[in-house]
Amino acid sequence: MLDIKKIALYSAAIFTMAQGGLAHADGFTSHQAVSEKPYQHYAEQLPAEKKLELREYLEYTAVDREPCQNYRPAPEGFVKDGCSLKRIAPEAPKVAAVPAKVENLRMSKVLNDYEVNFAFDSAAIEPAAGHTIDQIATEIKDYNPREVTVTGHTDTAGPSSYNANLSKQRADSVSMALTERGVANRIIDEEAHGEQDLAVQTNDGVALRENRRVVVEFRK
Repeated sequence: MLDIKKIALYSAAIFTMAQGGLAHADGFTSHQAVSEKPYQHYAEQLPAEKKLELREYLEYTAVDREPCQNYRPAPEGFVKDGCSLKRIAPEAPKVAAVPAKVENLRMSKVLNDYEVNFAFDSAAIEPAAGHTIDQIATEIKDYNPREVTVTGHTDTAGPSSYNANLSKQRADSVSMALTERGVANRIIDEEAHGEQDLAVQTNDGVALRENRRVVVEFRK
């Protein structure tokens, strides 16, 4: 008796779809095989091709042609739960974890900052930059910051892998100059950004002095 009732129910559903135009994927009506009401609302939000895929599956299962366990794979977004479908809850978007060090740097206050520029393809500190480094060392002692960030940069001339190494050499040069002037090495934190964080945006292959630099920041 239950099987006859079930067949009649699905036959009525299919007949209704036929009346409304089965060829139109947007006309989703056969949600009877979905065991919970919220799935009907979900079906209405599906793109046309997914709606059609779900409807075809429900038509296929409307009459028990074979045991439930032998049914074809469930449509995307559902799993088989016995002879019915069960909606898979969509995963919450994953938020990339921010490294603790980066987060701390964002939250810490920058007390002061300086730039030291470099000649093309060089990590040597120019004589004119000596006065700037003297001033940086003096102010570090005055401010007594928790951390001094020394970040090397390059322009876009040359291969990016070469520039990454060159930016590290520039950061090393400034860090060494500061330690020679009495700045404690333990508070210096070096970074090398290569050509990834330009002061002045340019195309690739552009030699520009403003981008050949080391940025020194005092952080509280």
